Formats: sequence, structure tokens, C-alpha cells
Amino acid sequence: MPSVKTEIAAPTWQGPADVVERFDGDRAVRVSFTGAILIVDESGRQSGGWPAELSGTVSWSCAKWTRE
Repeated sequence: MPSVKTEIAAPTWQGPADVVERFDGDRAVRVSFTGAILIVDESGRQSGGWPAELSGTVSWSCAKWTRE
């Protein structure tokens, strides 16, 4: 959410994605996506300067959960 009502929210894209690779007990993943579409915010505006469509690969990893 934007910090003030006059700001547009951060851009968000939506579309299908495929898990390309999983490792480390599914705590690390690589996802590939094609044709993700830029979503308009609640006011019906799109964040300016961002591409209307994205394709690419995203990777991330998480540490093991522990109780403290």
C-alpha cells in the first residue's frame, strides 16, 4: 500500500508460472513465467513507467525454521 493516498501502490504483475527447479528440501526454488500482466490499482490506474507485460525467471531461498 502507498504511504499516502495520492501515491500509486507498487506495481504488481499476475500470470501463470512454472516451478523449474526445487532443492534444499523445497526451501530454494526457481520459477519461470511468461506474459505476466501489469495489474491496475484499486483506483483503476497503472503505475507509470513499468512494462505492461513481464517474462523471466525468479529464484529465492529460505532458511530452516527454528523455534526460539
